Amino acid sequence: MTLQQLKYIIAVDRHRSFSKAAEACDVTQPTLSGMLVKLEEELDIRIFDRTNKQVTTTVIGEQIIRQAEKAVAEAERIAEIVSEAKGCVNGRLALCISPGIAPYIIPQLIQTFG
Repeated sequence: MTLQQLKYIIAVDRHRSFSKAAEACDVTQPTLSGMLVKLEEELDIRIFDRTNKQVTTTVIGEQIIRQAEKAVAEAERIAEIVSEAKGCVNGRLALCISPGIAPYIIPQLIQTFG
């Protein structure tokens, strides 16, 4: 089981389509499908029920996907820890500044964080 396989099952669950999940993961659909088949064989269970028209998650698949989301989040946290240790801070910052003081504060913020 690899982290990449876990990301793939999360994407399939989110998009409910192998082709859309492959596009979101920036891989070909056969690559994504092959990796998921290998994971299902390794675990000896079916994560998804597939038909020509839809992809549904099995009951055990739901549990696996919830755990995969936790595992992927924790793995991504490792990269954040390393980045923070090197003095780099990444992420999204949302600010709400009133128009009256914005011209005074925004240049300082850009200078500090830009």
